[in-house]
Amino acid sequence: MKTGTAKVYLQIPQRKRSKKPKTQEKAIAKEITGKITLEELFIPLGYMLHFTKDNKITCRAVNIYENKVSFEERELSLSSAALIALNKSGLNWKSARGISFWKYKAETLLNI
Repeated sequence: MKTGTAKVYLQIPQRKRSKKPKTQEKAIAKEITGKITLEELFIPLGYMLHFTKDNKITCRAVNIYENKVSFEERELSLSSAALIALNKSGLNWKSARGISFWKYKAETLLNI
């Protein structure tokens, strides 16, 4: 007489995410490109963005289609500019998510 092993499957409930709802335009842009650009966030060309850790540190939007800013007289991505600013603030980070560290009208780009 053969005895078989029964397979048991557990269903693990998924956590509910409490994310802020995105606008339809942001959701479509993210789906198409995989990232949101300064243009899609309605950041004007030439606008001065402020670093979240220190308002005296700024960068200027120079290419709103490719998320490029002028920071310390160089054209950089938002993430590169944020990483340099973080490291100059004494933090030894290897990477940074640019939209989390730059503000437009007192709101981080991530929360727009």
